[in-house]
Amino acid sequence: RQDTTLAEGEAGEKTWRWTMFSIGTMLGLFYGAIYLAVPVISGAILDKPLMILPLPWYELSQTTEGFLPAVPTGIAFELGILILGFIIPFWAALGSFISVASMWVLNPILHKAGVLTTWQPGMGTVDVLISNYIDFYFSVVMGLLVGTAIVSIYQTSKHLIRSWADIARRKREMGQVDSLWKTPAGRGDWSVKLCIVGYFIAAGALMIVCKKLVPQFSWFFLFFYAMLFIPLLTYLNARIKGIVGMHVEVPMVREAAILLSGAKGITPWLAPIPMWDYSRIPMELRTLELTGTKISSLFKVWLFATPMLFVVSMLFWQFLWQSDPIPGQGFPAAKQLLDYQAKQKMILWSANPVEEGGETLFQKAFNLKFFVGAAGGVVVAYAVLALLGLPTIMLFGLARGYAAIPHHLVIEFMGCCLARFYLYKKFGKKKFLHFAPVLLAGFTVGMGLSGMGAAAVKLIQSAISQAPF
Repeated sequence: RQDTTLAEGEAGEKTWRWTMFSIGTMLGLFYGAIYLAVPVISGAILDKPLMILPLPWYELSQTTEGFLPAVPTGIAFELGILILGFIIPFWAALGSFISVASMWVLNPILHKAGVLTTWQPGMGTVDVLISNYIDFYFSVVMGLLVGTAIVSIYQTSKHLIRSWADIARRKREMGQVDSLWKTPAGRGDWSVKLCIVGYFIAAGALMIVCKKLVPQFSWFFLFFYAMLFIPLLTYLNARIKGIVGMHVEVPMVREAAILLSGAKGITPWLAPIPMWDYSRIPMELRTLELTGTKISSLFKVWLFATPMLFVVSMLFWQFLWQSDPIPGQGFPAAKQLLDYQAKQKMILWSANPVEEGGETLFQKAFNLKFFVGAAGGVVVAYAVLALLGLPTIMLFGLARGYAAIPHHLVIEFMGCCLARFYLYKKFGKKKFLHFAPVLLAGFTVGMGLSGMGAAAVKLIQSAISQAPF
């Protein structure tokens, strides 16, 4: 069977897929050599890595704070994000850019009004984002997520009702009703009943582990989410994806569940609570069916690869951890991003302190008025956009924009504009939308090869001990 991405023609000639993939790979190799390999290899030789392009971005917050107080500014040089912008829907990227642009105007006003009080001059992007997150954007982002979830559920329900009616009509016309327990012949499927029993056994084991690790969790809490909520959400999302190609995501479910469980401290946030959405698995099964792969074969590969993956990963991580301080100069992106992610998590993790008394980060960050205003604003904006016939996908981009690092979103929007206003006209919209994903796939491979080559040099250098003389 020919690969659907890089297939050759019947006569052996190379298709446009292979051409675009090769262009993307060479572009990724060249850019990865400059962006990744030079800092990594020079860091293995010199005391301080040499960076032709700054990682992960060029910081400008201290330069612009005089006229843009409390605004994180910087320039990202991520060519991969620019290419990703070729694929992302324009209106979604526009919504994200609007959220970034609104911060350039809104943040100085909020700072002057006494809302963004945590910000101090001299802060970099990460500290500016976290301080603003605590003062204002934590509640706003949560509200936007809830608002977009309400909109998404409404849109999905509307499409689902219409699709279910069409399916029921076709079944009546054909006089065919398939059994829920029937599995496709020749695909290697196990019994559906056996799969259900297996899930409940695995979920029950996780419930016992969670109860052992966090005795404060009630059995009702664990049973409700493991045995009722997750199976129901998974089934509904799998059906919805198959029927209308959409997805329903209820935001902050895990976080709300932990807050309502009554458990205290940081332990419940680290517990392996069985709260995953498995609705992607039917799509993976469909892929197996198209490639002629049996599920039993996949299971055998999993049994072979998983234990080896655990052992090799532990060895690699230990070796990597001892090669250089993390975060540190040897890992400049981790130095910025790990700090950002850790501080974001600590806001939620402080919500249920062991000892009462004093104001926690969560109590300081959560403002009910901001939360309700943002959620209601999204619902109202959706109604207005739908009434005017404008793209409502902007709202999803808007919610994403306030929760992400703004420098990356600017580059992404530049990629969208480049595609929409130049590349579509040069190559044709339909043709270019076929080109772009293959170009991005090739670029990712090229960047990966450059990164792996540089990492190999770094690991070899770290493994070699210097002679004392």
